[in-house]
Amino acid sequence: MHRRAAFRGGGYDEYTKLMLHCDGTDGSQVFIDSSASAHAMTANGDAQVDTSQKKFGTGSFLSDGTGDYLETPYSTDFDFATGDFTLEVWLYWAGINGKNQAIISAGAASGTGWELVVNHGASDRPAFKVGGSYIVDGTSTFATNTWIHFAAVRSSGTLTLYRDGTAFGSAALAGNVNADSGVLKIGYFNEFAQSYFGRADEIRISKGIARWTSNFTPPIAPYK
Repeated sequence: MHRRAAFRGGGYDEYTKLMLHCDGTDGSQVFIDSSASAHAMTANGDAQVDTSQKKFGTGSFLSDGTGDYLETPYSTDFDFATGDFTLEVWLYWAGINGKNQAIISAGAASGTGWELVVNHGASDRPAFKVGGSYIVDGTSTFATNTWIHFAAVRSSGTLTLYRDGTAFGSAALAGNVNADSGVLKIGYFNEFAQSYFGRADEIRISKGIARWTSNFTPPIAPYK
């Protein structure tokens, strides 16, 4: 396992609580949080930078098998309470692998906290989960082996999922959405452990803001 905390600087606003560009040399297990919070990221298993596929910059996060995920200790940055928030990622999905697949999860144990899911096994489609309940199920699966912008946005008590800037599922979500004092993991489904999904780039968590409240054009460059 490799851990590193650093702040790369840039013009990130006060709402940005995690910003992973997933850049670096091929095979590196160093992942830098460029937000002001500078969360220390630990790479587990074979989680690594892959330069063969990336949306922007020099690389992406590759989850290629059992035990591959990133994690950082619990922080109140990942407790959204009843406020607005935005979770987003560029995803190069490898497809359904017979398991539930989460991109980002934050919780102390199975059935707690929250999870952004690319494949909810019972329905084979993306979802957002709070505690033991799926709040929003998307209407279809994602295409494989192509870059897709995936976002979950809560605005004034409504949670909406967006694919490439187009809404494809929404539901009321007015209650607390918190990490339940648990660690934040990328590439890990709390109920079912490791969660191979392929590659991810430009992973951003924003607290206190709904960055989109209607359909939008996905970013055309790295966040700065």
